[in-house]
Amino acid sequence: PVFVNVAPAQTISLASAVYHITGEPLKIPFTVMNYYPNKSAGRVVGIVPGGWEVLNSEFIIGREDSVYTDSVTVIPPPHLEEGDYSAKVCIEGDTSSFTLRKFDVAVAPNLNVGVIQSYDDVFSRTLDDLKVRHSTLSEKDLSSGDLRGYNAITVDIRAYLVRQDLVKNNSRILDYVKNGGVLIVMYQRTDEWKPEYAPYPFTISRNRITVESAPVAVLKPQNVLFNSPNRIDSTAWDNWVQERSLYMPTGVPSQYEKLVASSDPGEPPLDTGLLIADYGQGKYLYTAFVWYRELKEVNEGAFRMFANMISLGGGRQERRDKK
Repeated sequence: PVFVNVAPAQTISLASAVYHITGEPLKIPFTVMNYYPNKSAGRVVGIVPGGWEVLNSEFIIGREDSVYTDSVTVIPPPHLEEGDYSAKVCIEGDTSSFTLRKFDVAVAPNLNVGVIQSYDDVFSRTLDDLKVRHSTLSEKDLSSGDLRGYNAITVDIRAYLVRQDLVKNNSRILDYVKNGGVLIVMYQRTDEWKPEYAPYPFTISRNRITVESAPVAVLKPQNVLFNSPNRIDSTAWDNWVQERSLYMPTGVPSQYEKLVASSDPGEPPLDTGLLIADYGQGKYLYTAFVWYRELKEVNEGAFRMFANMISLGGGRQERRDKK
């Protein structure tokens, strides 16, 4: 018998299938995987719509089963209309397609956001996209750092499982809110959550909304979260992927304002997927909606909602200056 490895010489892949176009040059990161037994070289060519520009790239890989990472730069034309635009990156023998999505999103000026990261960097990448200054908070930051300079802090999904420094220093985070900060807590799982992690304790159930197109009713349309700096209308909930929300809070105290309600077909409405409460001088926001997944897919409604969440802290520096 003769054993033969059948593979292309190289393949090219992208970190994402969708990228947000803001009007500025955009780097599209790629990875070339080499299957050729010897040293390999080639050219990565971007294919973009007419009227766009692209700065291509080259690669050299020294050995088999090695990778090369770099990026091509895409430059959109001025005055580009909102919408989706198709593009590709190509090497000899392989192609990877992606979508360039143009939409406008506003954010409060001069924000500085802290991110308590868990599994990936989707919130940091979104803040990069929004041109918002931000920092990934370390164990030292949570235990002894000065948190007063952050307009808002985002707690990543399931961070109470993987960030024991967050569990240990949760009282400092709540003090940050009490002193005027904005804390945005993304969904946590039932067995990873303790009611006292929230300023007004609640538990977390296994209730979820699995239909990604389930209607969403805004219960408090006058709330600033739906009005500034982006106006949130019914289209904000369009084109979701996989599901709406997971692990919905239960036993929610009256201090929390319930902002939206939704349900799977034939099920009673669930209204604890987006909660907000005043705590001291600040605001505590807990959400069971899967924003991280929609942000990863560059859903424009999710971008606008996340921008509004972090913008809740837009007046924090002003309040500090007045003291």
